[in-house]
Amino acid sequence: MNDVLVWRLAMYSAIAVPCLVLAWAWVRWCRYGPHTSSRARRYVALASIVALTASAIALLLFPEALGFFAAKPLAPWDEIYIRAIQIGFWAGLAGTLLALFAVRPVKWPLVIAGALLMGSWFLAGISV
Repeated sequence: MNDVLVWRLAMYSAIAVPCLVLAWAWVRWCRYGPHTSSRARRYVALASIVALTASAIALLLFPEALGFFAAKPLAPWDEIYIRAIQIGFWAGLAGTLLALFAVRPVKWPLVIAGALLMGSWFLAGISV
């Protein structure tokens, strides 16, 4: 089997775990979130879910989109690639910190998804 194919399979498998936990948080939010606790905590939970979703989408799409739209493969130190890592990292950090104050039904799925995304962004950042 091709080494690049195995590497991509491992990478997307590692990315799939926080995405699945985030999907679990979305399901719990749709079921319980809008009807529980105070309005401020609901807004914090929604902001956390949106920030973590943006971080997960950036983690999934930026490496592939940059390689697809580039005329030639981009070097890992390219400004756009580094900016994508920064945006995803800060969105993940904001979502993780907000998750600590989210409503109870979605609090722990968001914290887990945020921790996994932060680990993924940390690995992406140190690999540059």
